[in-house]
Amino acid sequence: MFELANVARPGVSEYISGSGALSALDNRLEGFKTPLIVTGEKSYAAFTKFYKGNREFRVAKYDDQHLMKICNVLQMNLEKVLM
Repeated sequence: MFELANVARPGVSEYISGSGALSALDNRLEGFKTPLIVTGEKSYAAFTKFYKGNREFRVAKYDDQHLMKICNVLQMNLEKVLM
């Protein structure tokens, strides 16, 4: 199980590390209507291999060439939340 000490919140996002963190994802996202995963190709492949939950996610995959586009998508989503 994860501990609160392993939770980092850089801005509006959240990063949880530790054994069992992925199994708690659905419960952590209960209050969110449309979660957005920002990830690289390899990280997303690992996520889909091990995620056993029922949620569907919007996914924004990035590489160095597309990082600015991802930042713009995040900014638009943040603006929607704050409006």
